[in-house]
Amino acid sequence: MRTLETIPTLAVVLLAAGCGADAPTDPPPHPTFGHLVARDSLTMVDGSTLPCCADSSGGHEVSLTGGTLHFYGPASYTDTVYTPAGPMARECVQGVPNGAHIAINGLVTLPDGTSYLIFGCSAGTYALVVTRQPFVVEDTVSEGAYTWKRDTLTLVDSGDPRRFHTSLAGAMVTVSAPDHQYVFEAVRRY
Repeated sequence: MRTLETIPTLAVVLLAAGCGADAPTDPPPHPTFGHLVARDSLTMVDGSTLPCCADSSGGHEVSLTGGTLHFYGPASYTDTVYTPAGPMARECVQGVPNGAHIAINGLVTLPDGTSYLIFGCSAGTYALVVTRQPFVVEDTVSEGAYTWKRDTLTLVDSGDPRRFHTSLAGAMVTVSAPDHQYVFEAVRRY
C-alpha cells in the first residue's frame, strides 16, 4: 500500500517542477508594473490597419490580427523612495506639473493643451508580441530592456541592441525596425 501513497505525491512534485520553468517568451517574474500598451493595442503595421499583412505560410494565408507591447518595472530595487502610496523604486516615481490631467492610459495633458505619454517606470523590460491567424499564434517579435523619459522611449532588443527606433506622439508609440514598423495606441489594462 505504501507504493500507492507515493504515486500521488510524486505526481504533485513532477507537476510543480514542470510549472516552475519559464519559457523564453514569458514576462519577467514578479513585475511591479503591468501593461501600458496592452493586448490588441497594435493599430497599424507598415502603414496598414489591422488585420493586415497577409502572407502565405505552408500553403495557408496568414494575417496579422493583433499585437501587444508590454512594459514591466523592476521586481526588486535598492533605491527605495517612500511615497503616499508606499515604498517604490526611484525609477517608478514620476512627477507631473501642477494642473496636468493624467488619463487612465497614461496620457498627460498639460494646461497649455500639449500632451505626452507617461510610463510607470523610467526603466525596465519589455516584450513586443504579435498575433497571427487563421490559427491563433502569438509570436514574440522582440524582448529586452527599455528606458523612458518625457518624449523619448528607447527599446534595446536582447538579441540586437540597435534593431529598433521608437517615437512617441500623444498616446501613440511607433516602433520601427529595418523590416517593419509597428504603431501601438496606449491602453492601460491590468
